Amino acid sequence: MCGKKYMPFWRGVMLHAANSQTGLSAAGCAFFATLSLFPALSALIPLYGLAFDPETIGSQLEVLQEMLPPEAYELILHCVNLLASKSSASMTLSLIIALILAMWSASAGSKAILSATNIAYGFKENRSIIAFQSLGFLVTLLGIIGTILTISLMIALPAVVDNLPQYLDKPDYMPPDVLDMVKNFTPTLAHWVAPVCLITFVFLVLTFLYRFAPCWITQPSFRWILPGAFMATIVWIAATFLFSSYLAHFDNFNSVYGPFGTVATIMMWFFVSTYAALFGAVLNAEIRENARLKELAQLQSGEQGAI
Repeated sequence: MCGKKYMPFWRGVMLHAANSQTGLSAAGCAFFATLSLFPALSALIPLYGLAFDPETIGSQLEVLQEMLPPEAYELILHCVNLLASKSSASMTLSLIIALILAMWSASAGSKAILSATNIAYGFKENRSIIAFQSLGFLVTLLGIIGTILTISLMIALPAVVDNLPQYLDKPDYMPPDVLDMVKNFTPTLAHWVAPVCLITFVFLVLTFLYRFAPCWITQPSFRWILPGAFMATIVWIAATFLFSSYLAHFDNFNSVYGPFGTVATIMMWFFVSTYAALFGAVLNAEIRENARLKELAQLQSGEQGAI
């Protein structure tokens, strides 16, 4: 959708984003996301520590270093090391308290996302309070489960791929030439497994969000969902890369905000991420509206031709 003939369409998307207060909605969602980050970490680390050695998670989280802003990664790593130093008994109590706080703050963030997506699509919220609250809780629960599974895959898959050559280094498994090729290819594969898992997770979350968050009157077609999910994923990747590059080369958050620089960085990254998600919803809404106007124009021209 490039070229001069699509300029009016993209102009309409930008106007739609401005009129639907996308930036304001993204700021509210970023606040709740920041609020839920620390309880979520406090819940994830004790949960991990009940099944595995919590002292090893710090090194395993290195796969996130290339995909998060530096300050965000350092803060998460600091929280992980702090929580990993606790005893098993205190971990169980921390898990209960952190789960309650994480569910409350994350649920508030989920409901903010639901409302913001409705605004982006131009829909009015007509679901009952029980239905809206239940959907918000379901989105929160699925988000937590999906995040745990994705992080687990991001940590486990690179390790499995990296150790694949030594598992296959037996005469009966494969010819030496093939084994050498696998050994040369696995470092590259291990490097790209984690980003692919994360990008796939983001795309699936956005698709789910655009399908179930708005108050659709009729069953939506995937042509009103997938373009925005695809574009939002690309925008999120580009925005995260540019923001991380900015922080790496022109970092002045700490000099401006002092001790609050890291929190400001994380909130800004959440704002950029949420804005990308809402921009995808705006794009879907504009595509849907253009299709409706074309269909209406065809009906009117058909009626005039019949007359």
